[in-house]
Amino acid sequence: MSRALELCGNFFASQCVTGKKCVSECFAMCAGHGNYAKGCKSRTRCAVRSVSKRVQRPPCQPRQNDLVGLAFGRATAAKLYDTAWLKKTSTQNGEDPIFDHDKKFFVIIYHSCSFIQQKNLTMKKIIILIVSIALIVLQQQAVSQVNELGKTATRVNTDNDTATGIRKTGDPFAKLPSNIERLTYFGERADISPDNKQVAFMSKSFGDAMVIDLKTRRITCLTCAIPAAAFLRVMHLSNGDYILIGADHFENIRTSRNRDNELWYLSKVPGSKPVKLGQKMSEGAAISKKSMKISFSELHDLVPDVAPGASRIIVADLDLSGSTPKLINRKIVFESPDRSCTAESGDFYDDDSKLTFTCYEPGNNASVMGIDLITKQVTNFSKAPGTYNELEGIFPDGKYVCVEADRQCAWLGGHGSGNADIWKLRLDGTGKDFVRLTTFNDYKGGKVSNPVVATNGQFMAFQMARAHESAGVGYGILIYKLKK
Repeated sequence: MSRALELCGNFFASQCVTGKKCVSECFAMCAGHGNYAKGCKSRTRCAVRSVSKRVQRPPCQPRQNDLVGLAFGRATAAKLYDTAWLKKTSTQNGEDPIFDHDKKFFVIIYHSCSFIQQKNLTMKKIIILIVSIALIVLQQQAVSQVNELGKTATRVNTDNDTATGIRKTGDPFAKLPSNIERLTYFGERADISPDNKQVAFMSKSFGDAMVIDLKTRRITCLTCAIPAAAFLRVMHLSNGDYILIGADHFENIRTSRNRDNELWYLSKVPGSKPVKLGQKMSEGAAISKKSMKISFSELHDLVPDVAPGASRIIVADLDLSGSTPKLINRKIVFESPDRSCTAESGDFYDDDSKLTFTCYEPGNNASVMGIDLITKQVTNFSKAPGTYNELEGIFPDGKYVCVEADRQCAWLGGHGSGNADIWKLRLDGTGKDFVRLTTFNDYKGGKVSNPVVATNGQFMAFQMARAHESAGVGYGILIYKLKK
């Protein structure tokens, strides 16, 4: 840090080197993390004195776009980012392209000094430039998927493979089929927007909600301005807003994922904060692609009036007409009296008149189910007892669904959710029209999960997973181009 400041000596007061600790902490908190800068306000005076007595340092901002949006900073920083030396500098030391914020920020300062000297910029513009460069590089590096570190970090670990039988060795994601492309090198639980232009996903379990533009590949963080975000899922509403699922704080994996799991509403307006809907729920939810209808399940740990071991599915409407969003028209549509079927909502279909759901069964088994919301008739669509068939995304025609299934284990060995591949099941009630879409579980430790299908039926998004890890944990989002 002192070396970088010394090189900028013509533009920083001599006190800067002496006050480097204060400057580095304040700058890193404001620009490096993009969240609320704890302690930065109290160090502002020290930072100002260190830089220059006649310069008023811009206040710390809770959102990255506040500074990046300044015309001078954004335009100049973008030009600098495009230069070869800055691209090389931001990745040359094997740094994590997403999380090593502070190191990258000060490396950028170091190499920006020559540019500042050439242009003879004012101190105010210098500060805006430095902060803007840092924020743009952080965002661009999160999108860029070309570095070897990302590839190495996401290779499959086969040390604790849950499967038995004959499987290939090696990395199943090293050479993807021509109809599959890597969208991100981090993240899990993808959800495609109703207009099919972006994919929302979680950075990690108990992390932040992100969204990536499928055309520009630009990633935007939806919840980075929220301290201690601990969300598990993000899903699009039909109007473009979002539903978040998770706890209001992280306590431990079991408690935060089960007892404290609840629904939140998040407006698509930039800078909006999540609003609790006052509803505890289990695992995932079904969100209508045509209306504001939503479905979720309840267990005893979440709702005491549900009997121990029992589960039930609720359907409700999200009302945004008032000042505070709320759930209305709440109805119980299905109840299971015991653990022979622990229900989780899937998707609405047939103009929201029907609902798919998964029955989790003892012995690490599961079945694809459906219910007619008018007649309450329940259908078992998978009809494969003793196997694992977890319902995921539905095709827009309502005739097929994606399923995390272990049917390939019949010839590969193993059993259960740890050996999931993606299959396509026809909802005709026979359970016979079952087509395998992915073959990642042909490899030791290979697994993919959580597929969702675009409303135009042209592609699906899913996540890379590992056979020995918990359900839902992902290591990057992939796109699968479906046959027309």
